[in-house]
Amino acid sequence: MKCVERWIHKIAPGKWDEWLEVEKKWDAIERRLGGFPAKRCYRAIFGSEDVNTFVWEREWESFPASETAYGRMMDDPEAQKLGRDFALLVESKRGELYWPLP
Repeated sequence: MKCVERWIHKIAPGKWDEWLEVEKKWDAIERRLGGFPAKRCYRAIFGSEDVNTFVWEREWESFPASETAYGRMMDDPEAQKLGRDFALLVESKRGELYWPLP
């Protein structure tokens, strides 16, 4: 069963450009490891989130497919280091997982 993964990140003030560079590195790691669907990325301009909010989402073919891909990422030294760097750029983050309705 397909699922949609969404992450909402509140970027620290003055860190937007650095954040975008880190996102490019995540994309490169995901391509190298394989198995990650492409992300759709957004910046909030109006609504419940402020303008320093970066949102991305992607659709997986199945939840087990996401578990497999993220398992490879968790074992990857480059991803582990980038995760530590990433933590310095965000004030908060939250993840969501959805099952699409027919």
